[in-house]
Amino acid sequence: MSLTLHFNQDGQPSLVKSLTKCVVSDRIQSPFLQFEDGLQTMGLVDEKKHKKHWKEVLIFTIKPLDALQLDNMFDVKWLTEGSNRKCIEERILVSRRIVCDSESSFTTGADEVSAHGFSFPLQLSFIHPEDLQDVAKCCTAGFPYANTCTMKLKIPVVNDYNTFQRNIAAAISMTVTFTNQ
Repeated sequence: MSLTLHFNQDGQPSLVKSLTKCVVSDRIQSPFLQFEDGLQTMGLVDEKKHKKHWKEVLIFTIKPLDALQLDNMFDVKWLTEGSNRKCIEERILVSRRIVCDSESSFTTGADEVSAHGFSFPLQLSFIHPEDLQDVAKCCTAGFPYANTCTMKLKIPVVNDYNTFQRNIAAAISMTVTFTNQ
């Protein structure tokens, strides 16, 4: 950084104008160039051209989860491809989207997803009636089971959509009551 003297119309050096340019322009140019180098290192320089994406990169805003975002958060443990059980699990997965606003809280214990996300993926598995011997007792009644420490959600497979909806809603409402006290 150097101070370049500017001259007024009379040929006299203008110290105020020179200092102003030095402080306002020259002094902040270096940090901006360093910032741009950092963005280049992270591969984000091209994002500057797209203002909408640029804002999302720099400023975290809490947005309600939609079903697609929730699906992307979970690592689903499917059974064998092409089996009847897998078809049932896919149907259940579509049915569970009705509770996506509360499901993240039910599974993780968190009301919202932080800017950094979770340290490991949320796991989703299904509990079939024939597999009940090695599952928590709450699942035998058709209720889901969530472990907020390991971030695992087990959804029971039931034949009736209304029962599924009622049990999921009841489990979530009981969890919210339990964790708020």
